[in-house]
Amino acid sequence: MIGAWLSACYPDASAQSVQAWVRNIQSSCTAEALMAMGAMISTVSIEDVLAKVRARTLVMHARDDAVHPLTEGRNLAQGIPGAELCVIDSANHHPFPGMPGFEAFLDTLTGFLDE
Repeated sequence: MIGAWLSACYPDASAQSVQAWVRNIQSSCTAEALMAMGAMISTVSIEDVLAKVRARTLVMHARDDAVHPLTEGRNLAQGIPGAELCVIDSANHHPFPGMPGFEAFLDTLTGFLDE
């Protein structure tokens, strides 16, 4: 189950990477804790507090994220006053080194932090 979820989040990851992440997750939390976290992520909404954010905000979202569609990133950015949205050309929830979109992710993040 964890491997299928990770494969959906990171379709460009190698099978070896997914297996390593599964082992890491399994050794760091119980199945019950993982299920509770998944349920929370699926049901908790922060929409009502987004307008209270006062920090300069960059929302980065993968264009083809299969787990969290781009509309979620757009809604997040629209809810935070003055937030910037950067859409990364990737299907990975967030890119890791060697994955499509990683260089754009890194360049955008470092540029934002340098401002």
